[in-house]
Amino acid sequence: MTYRGSSNGVNVMGENDDGIFMERRNDALVEKLSGKVAALKKITIAIGDDVREQNRLLNEMETDFDASKGLLGLTMRKLDRVAKTGGKHLTSELFSTKMMPSLDLWAHADVPWELQAMQESLRQRFLRLFQC
Repeated sequence: MTYRGSSNGVNVMGENDDGIFMERRNDALVEKLSGKVAALKKITIAIGDDVREQNRLLNEMETDFDASKGLLGLTMRKLDRVAKTGGKHLTSELFSTKMMPSLDLWAHADVPWELQAMQESLRQRFLRLFQC
């Protein structure tokens, strides 16, 4: 006589066949989920690295803008001094040869909001200088 097993789904070891199937299925799902968690961890680390790099670049830009602001302020003070001395020919020569190309490039560039007021003030001063 051959042994056919019981008809209630319990094997010789006393384990339920449905339970074994569910356990294997759960193990496969856990492995799949672990892979997704590892991928998310890598993405999160990459985002953190990117944020740190962008913050570093923003800090460098801030330093550069501060330097530009200082240079523009110095230029404006020098131009005020030239304008007060009344040297119209010197001023027009300075403006046409040195400042005009720089202002033209600067006027067409994207200027940060901190420097827009200074840019407008500089334009108005030049217009007042050369109205005569």
